[in-house]
Amino acid sequence: MSTSSSLLPGLAWRTRDSCQSASYTTSTTYDALDRVVTQTTPDDSVTQPYYNDGRLLERVDADMRGAGTDTVYVEHIDSTPGM
Repeated sequence: MSTSSSLLPGLAWRTRDSCQSASYTTSTTYDALDRVVTQTTPDDSVTQPYYNDGRLLERVDADMRGAGTDTVYVEHIDSTPGM
């Protein structure tokens, strides 16, 4: 980590030189209707949206950091018009 002084006396900003050259990949899979089925982030977390019979988003689960256990993060999404 490098430290450089700022325009304000007594303050220093810390930056990570390595962040500028790092790259991270997120992968996404889709179904035949082009809806997201899974999304995997660089920390191995997998998010899975679930859709109802009307093809609308109903619930979102996630397996955080490859723990092997799904956690429901959003459920019972009401897509009723006017609500």
